[in-house]
Amino acid sequence: MSRGPYSKVNCFVCGQMSSTNGLAQENHKRKHVRQGMLVELEYTGRGGYRPNSFIRPDHAEAMLKTGYYRRVARLTNS
Repeated sequence: MSRGPYSKVNCFVCGQMSSTNGLAQENHKRKHVRQGMLVELEYTGRGGYRPNSFIRPDHAEAMLKTGYYRRVARLTNS
């Protein structure tokens, strides 16, 4: 079954249906970052490897200790 341009997927945090559009998914996950449900990390390693950057807070500290990640600094408007 192929996915159309308006497909929906469940958010792994809240279960809400959101678009498969990458920007829409990223904006939805950033909402959870503002709520404190997720932490956004940036992978600082080399190569084409780009792991998921939205991590649950209980896993984020362990990932930061590896040295391959840093917190994404974002300005908050709220």
